[in-house]
Formats: sequence, structure tokens, C-alpha cells
Amino acid sequence: MRVGRKIKEIIDFNREESLSEVKENRKFMISIFYPVDSLWKEEKTPVYLDLFSPQDEEAERNFRNIGVRENYLRDLTINCYNDAPISENYFNSPVIIYSPGMGIDRDMYLFNISRLVLEGYIVVTVGSTYDTLFTVFPNKEIVYQSKIVQDSPSTNFTFLKQLIDIRIDDISLLLDSLSVWNETDTFFRRRFDLNRVGVIGHSLGGATIYELANRDVRIKAGIILDGSLHLISHEKKIDKPFMSIRQEKSSYEQMKQVWSNEIAEAYSNGQQLLYDVLTGDKLFLKIKDSDHMSFTDVPVIFNHNDNLDESVKVVHDTINELTIAFFEQFLNGKDTSFFEWVNSKTNNPNIYVIDCKGEVV
Repeated sequence: MRVGRKIKEIIDFNREESLSEVKENRKFMISIFYPVDSLWKEEKTPVYLDLFSPQDEEAERNFRNIGVRENYLRDLTINCYNDAPISENYFNSPVIIYSPGMGIDRDMYLFNISRLVLEGYIVVTVGSTYDTLFTVFPNKEIVYQSKIVQDSPSTNFTFLKQLIDIRIDDISLLLDSLSVWNETDTFFRRRFDLNRVGVIGHSLGGATIYELANRDVRIKAGIILDGSLHLISHEKKIDKPFMSIRQEKSSYEQMKQVWSNEIAEAYSNGQQLLYDVLTGDKLFLKIKDSDHMSFTDVPVIFNHNDNLDESVKVVHDTINELTIAFFEQFLNGKDTSFFEWVNSKTNNPNIYVIDCKGEVV
């Protein structure tokens, strides 16, 4: 099955942009990924740079500046087709909303997005203008990460929480928009089952989707991918199903090897807090040989060999297995026990169940 993609710009006319020096309304981009009509004949094989159309050349320059080999993203083929016709066999599909890490493009999780669509989900990725390294708009405008974001230190937790609040307002507006499009949009009418909405967030996006689930009853289940746990609050208990998947360095002593003591301690405290406030079905895991960027396409687009490193493939396959099994039970209500499935995987050296301190159980 092939994956289709449509992009939309959303403007919030009730909010002013707080991250720009220019006075304007808040605007952000989303991508909607869906199954393609099986009878459609594609014109050409898509490549990774197509995710940044209509500014693929400028996007390539930006990636080249941070170390991606020239022309590599033009040779990296994908199974995702812009504006392809949607399958007529999929109506009232469960929806997964994806919130990316700070600085990372919304669609640079294609390894997981594509897999979820192949399992019958519609995936909506939500960009974060001025916090992402660069954002491409349909009119060819490119908006770069703002100076206020660039200049803010990683220890400025107050500012980072403000970014989370901006993202929450964005996703709330998106959920409102999905409800409208489900009734009026000629392409997406009756495609979304908004009674089955799950969320996935990486890094800052992980803290975002936790806070969103805390505030919005429309969210039914969530997965945090190496989330910024040092930024979460404890306004109230959450009884929705949640899974937190960490990188290999998940305990305080391990985190001190890669971060400052201040961030490692705050992160460790946040991990304990998350464990305490989640009162429903929950699972804390970590994946062997993973780091913070293993949860993105970054290892793929910086891979300049003919074959993808096997360890990267194993980590991505593991993430795909976990996300699908989790949502099959807690979003689709399948008669399978996710926890039994995980326990059956404990002999798999790539998956570790961890406790509230990030230690292997």
C-alpha cells in the first residue's frame, strides 16, 4: 500500500504570533498522511525532498549546510506521494496526531508515519512555526527558526513551557479543524473517526502531547518518544493509556553522561512525576542502542552509505512494533493484551521495561 500526503496551512485569527518580530497572526503547517487509492498510477517515484515542496531546492541547501551529502535526499526514495487520491476503502479511520521535537520538521518521522498509515491510521503531523529549523509554506515562503528561540538556553524551562503552550493551542485548533473538514472537505469528508484520536510526541512534542491529553478530552491515548519530561506539570492525574519510550540512557546516572547535572536531575524528577500522575494503563520502556535522534528520520537522512546501518533499522522497527501494538489495543479496542505482548518481547534484547527512575526492571 502506498501513502498519500496533503499539506494544509492553518491560521489562527484569534492569536498573535509571539515568536516573531513581525506582527502577524499565528500560522502553522500540517501534513495529513492517508492510504492511496490502489488503482492510481503514479507518475514518478517520490524522494525525500518532496516532503519540502515547493521549496525543495532551498530545503536541500539547508540540509547540506548541516551535513547531509549533496543530492542524497534526491536519491532517497520514499513511499509517500503528494496529493495522491485517497483510497475509497477507508472511512472513519482512527487518527494519530504527531508533535515533533524542537527544531525538527514535522514530517521527519516518516519511518513511523508510513507504517502507521499502512496499518489503517490517518496520521496528522503538526509543524511548529519559528521553533522548527525551517518551515515551508504553500506560497513558497520559508520561515526560519526565530532568534528568540535560537538564543534561549536549554535551561530556560519557563520559555520552553511557553513553546509547549503554543503547540497545545495549535493542536487544539487542528482538532477543531478536523471536525469541520470531516463534514465539509471534499477530499477528507467522513475520513476521520474523531472518537479515536491518539497522539505521539517526540522530545518537546512528547511533553506537549502529555499536557494536551491532560487538558483535552478528545485525546484517548498517547505515546511519548524520549519526551522532555523535565517540562511536564502535575495539574491533575491522567487515567488515559500512556506509553513512554526512552533512549538507552534513561537513568539519572546515564543522563549525566550526555546532559548537564541540572537537566539530568530535572529530567529524572519529571520521569518520576510522569509515573506518579499516570493512573491508567501505562508502560515505561527504553530501546537498546537508541539515542535522542533515533526516534526520527535523522539517522536515515545522514546515512551516506548504500545500506542503512542495521542498528538504526532495528530501532525503527522496534518503535513501529511498539506504537502499532499499543494503539491496536488502546485506540482500536482489539482483544489483545499490549502488556502481555510486551512481556513476550522481554527476551528481545532491544526492549527493556524500566521503572520510574529509568532503571531496568
